[in-house]
Amino acid sequence: MIGLRVFLKTILNLLTLLNLPHLYAQIATGGGYSLMSSVVDGGGYPQMSGSSYTANASIGQGFFPARDAEKPLATSGFRVYEGYFSRPLLYDHTRANTIIFPSSLGQVTLPSNSMPIDYEPMLEQTPLFVSPSLLNEATQKLRSINGPYVQSPISLLEISMLTEDGALFSQSLSKPALMTLVYNDTNGDGIVDGSNPPVRINELSPWILDETSALWVRLAGTNPGSLSTAVEFPVSHFSVYTLFGTASTQVNFVYAFPVPWRPNFDDPARYGTLAGGITFTNLPSEGSIKIFDVAGELVRTINIPVGLFPPKYKWDVKTESGQDVVSGVYIWVVESGSNRKFGKLMVIR
Repeated sequence: MIGLRVFLKTILNLLTLLNLPHLYAQIATGGGYSLMSSVVDGGGYPQMSGSSYTANASIGQGFFPARDAEKPLATSGFRVYEGYFSRPLLYDHTRANTIIFPSSLGQVTLPSNSMPIDYEPMLEQTPLFVSPSLLNEATQKLRSINGPYVQSPISLLEISMLTEDGALFSQSLSKPALMTLVYNDTNGDGIVDGSNPPVRINELSPWILDETSALWVRLAGTNPGSLSTAVEFPVSHFSVYTLFGTASTQVNFVYAFPVPWRPNFDDPARYGTLAGGITFTNLPSEGSIKIFDVAGELVRTINIPVGLFPPKYKWDVKTESGQDVVSGVYIWVVESGSNRKFGKLMVIR
């Protein structure tokens, strides 16, 4: 830190001599650089002896490039590369480091010694090392397989690591890093904001770009719990990462109500109405509902509409030909992908 102190003092001395107070203020406080709980020595110069500092943007005339990092000064995982002010921040590879992504996209935590040398992260929402045509090709391939729920990549981010001499680090990490990507669900309805057809947040998963084959490769991810709008997953090397939604084929929580259905009984809240029919809820995002009589004869087939949300469908209790279903016991089957669930209905007219 000595080199940085000397540099800042030299700048401030020059400004004092030139009587440029407005530029002094810009260098002292501009660009998002702050001295937190800093002290002032007898000469009036700010010292790097405060509790912590934040380097989020350039200082003054651009001596420091944009960065997203905030760490206690005494235990900071990065160091200042003295004498080379176009690339000042290198993370100490012998310590665990958490790198905050821009625009609140998430973060990545690298264990100590997961990198063999000190490094500088590059985080880009518009990839520098991958062409837009390659990204588009990979996305189109995935959409052709997984359908319309594969939309524009969510929280896309290219992560690269540079070595001290500015070279791109292309090896695998010796220890997996833990990455978190954030998505938006501002109203808490369980659907990713702006998705059409609606992408359910429990069907989001992380993907890494296979640049050689122009393919997105799915990774295992989980919701970290403390962040309700994020997906967390381990990574062994750095490339382009994103979140994609897929069609929900979950059928475990499907059920129908009311059962029994007695529309002519004087208790509509409990037994339903002719207009309300029988509702199937917690449906998957694709698949079908089939209703059979006890003899095994098919009464009605309902294809689950694409983009159905909320995930429920009202059956009018009519047959395929539009006739009222007679009183009796019926079996329903909901199928989605390789998943299937059975249930029982009772109709009393």
